[in-house]
Amino acid sequence: MQPKPICIDHAEHMVSPGLVQGHTLFQLTGDITPPKQLLLDIDGEIDIPIAPNDWIAIRGGEQFVVSNGHHPIDDNPSLRNPIRIKLNSHQVGQEQAFHRPKVSADEIRRLDPNAQPSDSVVLDLHGLADEILPPDGRLILTHHDEFLTVPCGNVGLQTLVEQHLEEVQQYFPLARIEDTPQCSYLVVPDYPVPKHWDHNSTTLMIMVPHGYPLAALDMFWVSPHLHLGGGREAEATNCVEQHLGESWQRFSWHYAPPHCWRPGQSTLLTHLRFANARLQQIR
Repeated sequence: MQPKPICIDHAEHMVSPGLVQGHTLFQLTGDITPPKQLLLDIDGEIDIPIAPNDWIAIRGGEQFVVSNGHHPIDDNPSLRNPIRIKLNSHQVGQEQAFHRPKVSADEIRRLDPNAQPSDSVVLDLHGLADEILPPDGRLILTHHDEFLTVPCGNVGLQTLVEQHLEEVQQYFPLARIEDTPQCSYLVVPDYPVPKHWDHNSTTLMIMVPHGYPLAALDMFWVSPHLHLGGGREAEATNCVEQHLGESWQRFSWHYAPPHCWRPGQSTLLTHLRFANARLQQIR
């Protein structure tokens, strides 16, 4: 996704659109230590302080200012115009409007009388990938926000894992999900590997934890084991583990800034591409 411009104290910065945490914005501005505050500037509304752990949807064009802190604004101030969000394509009633801008996923979920505690709350970002709200964070609302509640594994409905498996199967038709009480596994037979390995293909496996996609994917495993030319062991691949009754070689390959796992954007397929980037390396 192409970065979008935002403005902080009249200086333009380019930021990847979607859900962004406050500390990411802090890094763009240098030193913002108390009593200074980073504020979201909204026409006709009170400025809203951004805390490092707050989440905000960046669409492009947002305006921020840095205050000197002489007259600090309450962390979650009362709004002049309460926010009536759209939930599942319907605008909530006036009596359900939010009078403060920072809300949790649970507060939004409670507006849906049919939602279950395990359901995800998804921010519908038109023209961008939808974003699942982190369960333990606060989102800064705006008047045009729209949300969906998404059942997790309800009978008769595809789970996100099943939907994401279909994406993988467009490229690897034999890919499958195997469930265990501990976690699920994505198993991709006949996964092609570059020529610098000692096999032309392998079975690639990814562990899918309960709570996916809020719970991130990490690393990948292969069987048979892979070695570089001359039988040389590749970096961070010397761990062998037992899964699904088989022996698997673990590639300890992790996301590193600026890349990260992003619920709502990252999927089984994007993690396979992440794994493939490691297999392309001769080390």
